[in-house]
Amino acid sequence: MTINTAAGSFPLAIECKWRSRQKGDYIWFAEDSQLKEYQRFAKETGRPTFIVLGLGGHPGGPEDVYLIPVNAFRRGTQHHASLTHYRKPNPEQGFFYDVESGGLM
Repeated sequence: MTINTAAGSFPLAIECKWRSRQKGDYIWFAEDSQLKEYQRFAKETGRPTFIVLGLGGHPGGPEDVYLIPVNAFRRGTQHHASLTHYRKPNPEQGFFYDVESGGLM
């Protein structure tokens, strides 16, 4: 996708996933091979690439939403505490792309 702003156009990629629950203290958001493929794509295209993970609730209304840059981790399963930094507190407010940092918020 491309974000168009007054400052210009910014291509990025988003993979959306939903999980009904975490397993113990761990959250599985991708197979390790999938994560490596997302990372390869990000490197080859130069596009900021993110996994938007919904957890709990239902696919159209998850209890928690995480915005995970694909280069943040080497494995697709992480301890819940490792993902707290990527949790979006109010997902109903929408998502914003920070042009300066290349981050999705």
